[in-house]
Order: sequence, then C-alpha cells, then structure tokens
Amino acid sequence: MRKFSSLLAVLMLFGALAFAQTRTISGRVVDAKGAAVPFASVKIKGAQTGVSADVNGSFTLKANTGDVLEVSAVGQKPSTITIGDQSNVSISLSDDGNASLTEVLVTSAYNTKRTARSVSYNAQTITDDQLNTIRQTDINNAMAGKVSGIQVRSQSSVKLGANGYSSIRLRG
Repeated sequence: MRKFSSLLAVLMLFGALAFAQTRTISGRVVDAKGAAVPFASVKIKGAQTGVSADVNGSFTLKANTGDVLEVSAVGQKPSTITIGDQSNVSISLSDDGNASLTEVLVTSAYNTKRTARSVSYNAQTITDDQLNTIRQTDINNAMAGKVSGIQVRSQSSVKLGANGYSSIRLRG
C-alpha cells in the first residue's frame, strides 16, 4: 500500500509540474485595418512581465496557460486576450477616435501630464523639419545634437551579433 500511495503522490507532482510550465507565446498586434501596430505594449495582467512589440507589431513573451495579456498602444483602445493552448496569437486593436497625438512633453515628474504652454519652466520643442534635415535610421540618432542635455549612446551596427542597441540619457 505504501508503494501505491508514494507512486500516486509522485504522479500527481509530475502532473502539476506539467500543467504549470511556462511557454513561449509569439504574436502580432494589428489594427482594425490589418496593418501592424508598431511598439505596442504587451503585459501579463497582475505581473511585472511585459514586452514591447517591434516595428512590425511582432512580439515574443513567456506565459502560462490561462494568463491574461493586456495590449495597449498610442491611438488605440486597450485590449485583453486570455492565453489558451495556442502558441501564436493575433491581437486586433480598434482605433481610439478622439486620440490624436499633437505634442509630447517629457517631464521629470512621474505621471505628470501637461501641455507645453501650461508649464512654468522651459520646454524644448523639436519639429519634424528639424528631425528630417539629415535622414537618420532611428529617432534616437535624429534627436542627437538637437535637444539640449541629451546624450545618445549607440553601438556600431558592424559589430557582429549587435542589434544596433542605443540608449538615451537626458541630463544624467
């Protein structure tokens, strides 16, 4: 009887481990017209795990069966999807009719939203004409030299295995 009960306990343990395994979920975020939504945010609800989609709207994330993915992007209504047994998902976001991006103001205060005219300090404005004077491969390199106090650190794309990683430091 002891052998049977210990065998049953081991089988239950292996069964629990088999169902709780993390899988790699890949997918694509598209809008209502089927076009890719670049740089959409994909996050597991209730966890600190999340990724950002690439330019083509593709993402890869490790998740368990039953996890809920929260997907959001600028100008789109947020959406949620529950992970089942599929390993490839397609998430469609609908347009947010009243969201039009006219200006972005970067502040040092957390979660503070203001317009450029309502702040009491100096805010620097960069127009599209200033960014497009010399064509750059990405927005990070285009802002270099045009924003006071910004340092753009990038690696050479010649380096094997590098993805052209760059970082932006704003006043330390």
